[in-house]
Amino acid sequence: MPEVDDALRKERIEHAKACMDRVVETYKARMAFWTFLAVAMLTLTGVAVQNRKEEILYLAAFIPFFALFVELAIKYGYSTPFLYRAVRIEFELYGADATSLGLLCFAGKDRSEYEAILTETDEVERQYRFRRVYVFRAIVPKIAMCATGCILEILLAGLIK
Repeated sequence: MPEVDDALRKERIEHAKACMDRVVETYKARMAFWTFLAVAMLTLTGVAVQNRKEEILYLAAFIPFFALFVELAIKYGYSTPFLYRAVRIEFELYGADATSLGLLCFAGKDRSEYEAILTETDEVERQYRFRRVYVFRAIVPKIAMCATGCILEILLAGLIK
C-alpha cells in the first residue's frame, strides 16, 4: 500500500462514502421496484381469478422476469461503477481489511476472489471482471424464484379455464 497523506486520504474516503451512498440508494430503489411488482403480480392474479380471465394470469406470469431484467440493468449500468470505485479506493487505502470487501463477501463470495480482481494490473479487465462477478453472483436463485412464480401463474391459468 502506497503512503497517502491525511488530507488526500480523507478526500478519498469521502469520495468512497459518496459512491457507497449511491449504491445504497440504488439498492433501496431496486427493493422498492421488486415490492411494487410483487404487489402488482398479486393484484393481477386476484383480478384474474375473480373474473376468470386467464389472459391476465399470463400477463402476471411475465412480471417476475421483467423485474429481473430491470434489476440486472440497474446493477450493470448504474450501481456497479459506483461500487467499483468505492471498493477500489478502500482497497487501495486499507488493503484486505477494507469494509466493502467484507460486505461483498457477505453474500457467499470468497473474499480472495475480489482481492484477486482488485490486484489485477489491467484496469479495463479489472472493471469487467468485477462487474461480471457482482452483477451475476446471485442470478441462479433469482431465475429459479422468477421461474417458480411464472410456472405457478401458468398452472393457475390452466386451472381456471
